[in-house]
Amino acid sequence: MKTFIYVLLLLSLPISYILPQEEEEEEGTPMMINGVLACGVERWAVKTCIDADTVNINFNNIVPSSIAYQRSLVHPTLPSDNTTRLAVEDTVYQITCQLVEYKYETDQDYHVVIKTIGSASETMVSEIPDPTCAGISNTSRYQELIALRTWFSNRYSPTSIFKSVGDTVTLTGVGFFDFAHGQTGAAPNQREIHPILTMSLYKPQSTLTLTALIQGLYNESTMTPDTITVELHSASSPYALIESNKGILNSAGTGTFNFNNAINGTPYYIVVKHRNGLETWSATGNSFSASALSYDMTSLQSQAYGNNLIQKGSKWCIYSGDITHDGLIDLSDMVVVDNDNSSAVSGYSVSDLNGDGIVDLSDLVIIDNNNANAVSKAVPGI
Repeated sequence: MKTFIYVLLLLSLPISYILPQEEEEEEGTPMMINGVLACGVERWAVKTCIDADTVNINFNNIVPSSIAYQRSLVHPTLPSDNTTRLAVEDTVYQITCQLVEYKYETDQDYHVVIKTIGSASETMVSEIPDPTCAGISNTSRYQELIALRTWFSNRYSPTSIFKSVGDTVTLTGVGFFDFAHGQTGAAPNQREIHPILTMSLYKPQSTLTLTALIQGLYNESTMTPDTITVELHSASSPYALIESNKGILNSAGTGTFNFNNAINGTPYYIVVKHRNGLETWSATGNSFSASALSYDMTSLQSQAYGNNLIQKGSKWCIYSGDITHDGLIDLSDMVVVDNDNSSAVSGYSVSDLNGDGIVDLSDLVIIDNNNANAVSKAVPGI
């Protein structure tokens, strides 16, 4: 009867009282840093990037990676001291992954278990150290870690008990190998991201597939590929710039442009800018759906705001000739081309409207014709 009562009492307790949540207490005495006791023990200087070999880490060179790759690395023989950094621990990685669970550790780290998106078991450990721990405040990473720690604390409120979470994030941090001491979520090779340097909620990019032809570069069959800038503007007055991106239109006039701030279902004007083309806006606002949008400026004149396109063959093109980018194709643009023609300018030049590598009379003809037709940009609200 007593046994039965004990079983009932055990079942009534939270599982965290019955099973240990973590068996990862490090052995040894914390090291002294400038006369102050460190927060942790094993390889603490390396974990927090305050070791002398941290100079070998290029914090500006961030390498895209994955949890699968980190788990595939061979676990090396670790040094017996707490200050030696291995060559396989001198790289900053960027990983997009899913958070699994996290807690506040006795060494003041936030222990964060991450996993491959869509996987139930492909996990590894990542750690956010406490920037107030000895030695960290004197490093160039101090402010970055303060910002990260504050963001994570405000969003997730870590405690000494594991909390589950399913957010998808993109993080950066230094690759590190730990000793095995029962860490929750540990990779088989004990590979970790330690320390995490930055973390943000992952937001998939929105992709615009744009088809547009530049008058001077298009020969009614193909176009000389060239770089353009594509801007997204609010569809409501005052039509504020939301985001811009550069890319290349290929010989068919098609290019893809990725945006971080576009919101599905929100209309945006698409604005095309070219080194010697006239700034051209889409006819109306257009919305991304499932983070994708396709827009063709070549099929109809009405695809541009104010019908501001010129026909070549069966396609509609963006006017060439606004070299000064003042929204007009006029005498000031002709003067630039004329001077470059007189100077026999060649190569990739803003004055070379037809893309043949030479500034000559053929470029002047394009500008002269557009000037004669008083071509200017058409923008909403003007």
